[in-house]
Amino acid sequence: MAIETQNGYPSIRITAGERVLRKAAELVPYEGNPRRHGEKQMQALRRSLREFGFLRPLLIDRENRLVAGQAVLQAAMAEGMDVVPCILAEGLTAEQRRAYILADNRLAELAEWDRQALRVELQALNDLGFDLELTGFSLEALPFRLDGEPPAAEEDAEAPVQGRAPLESGRCYQLGRHRLYVGDATSPGALDALMDGAKARLLLTDPPYNVNLYGEAKPRSRTDGLRVLNDHWESEDAFEDFLAGALAGCAGHMEPGAAFYLWHASMHAVSAYHACARSGLGVRQQLIWVKQRFILGRQDYQWQHEPCLYGWKPGAAHRWEGDRKQGTVLRFDRPVRSAEHPTMKPVKLFDYLIRNSSRPGDIVLDPFAGSGTTLAACEQSGRTAYVAELDPGYAAGIADRWRRLAGEEAAAA
Repeated sequence: MAIETQNGYPSIRITAGERVLRKAAELVPYEGNPRRHGEKQMQALRRSLREFGFLRPLLIDRENRLVAGQAVLQAAMAEGMDVVPCILAEGLTAEQRRAYILADNRLAELAEWDRQALRVELQALNDLGFDLELTGFSLEALPFRLDGEPPAAEEDAEAPVQGRAPLESGRCYQLGRHRLYVGDATSPGALDALMDGAKARLLLTDPPYNVNLYGEAKPRSRTDGLRVLNDHWESEDAFEDFLAGALAGCAGHMEPGAAFYLWHASMHAVSAYHACARSGLGVRQQLIWVKQRFILGRQDYQWQHEPCLYGWKPGAAHRWEGDRKQGTVLRFDRPVRSAEHPTMKPVKLFDYLIRNSSRPGDIVLDPFAGSGTTLAACEQSGRTAYVAELDPGYAAGIADRWRRLAGEEAAAA
């Protein structure tokens, strides 16, 4: 077939005609269209219309028969639009119209995504606070996490973290000058075994938040085996009892005047305050850690901060090593990857708190050690960490983390 040329280049017919407005009810969808548009797509298109407006006209012929845009038409009518913008398709034979309906749907499917470029674009929109669901992407199905973590699926595997052999539960390990107890810090005798008669000058801990982070029906449950134990209590009272018991046990192993930092979830702030009061620890202030970007979730307002209660044990003057220029808003970047634990805190944040409320050589107690951030911060600041971790897999991760810092192996105490 001969191809018309113009100035040496192939000449492409312009078959897009004038732009017109048509009554939505008068447009005729193609009965043979093999594409099916489910409710999920309809809801997404309706949200898109509300956000961006009707940007791309429908494609119709002179008889008001749809050539392209059937799903958008359905969404527009569901939104109550009586008149819609259209472009007339001119000069197509019946066979060409029929073929184009297929090509319009299929050719777009042949494209591939540049995953790195896609992540950059989504990250930029995320940083600006834009609702990413409006782009049509399912956050749970992305092949990456915007914070650089691997994708998550609805699993809660119980494999040891990164294949490390778990440490033995019920035993205490010596990590240089630090101590690690593997087991439930709230069980009778656990803190006695950990502390071995010593007293802590600071309590810095990040206990479970009681938010069922990766429980049932959680679309972002992880596939790498990371989970949080004791994170889902049957009632608020039960959670408060758990927290109060843990703090009371710690208070018995703290010096009078020893400071404490208790991280907690905003929705359980009342229980955190009550638990401190019941354990004899006096809350003096609330600190707020502000992260560099929010965490994507399903709430109306995305979480970008975490609260922390600060105070000290009565009986003596508390120790303050910082100056008077420190504010209650703490701005530290969250870890790019939570490779050791789902709720890792940055070492710089814990190092900052430790230096403000203790001196080199002081003992810092953490009964919910998690990834071992408290121990890592103590190692680099010259303090001594006495920590406990319920999960033997995470305990092994703490020992491995310390080995990478100090170049030594953990030994049974």
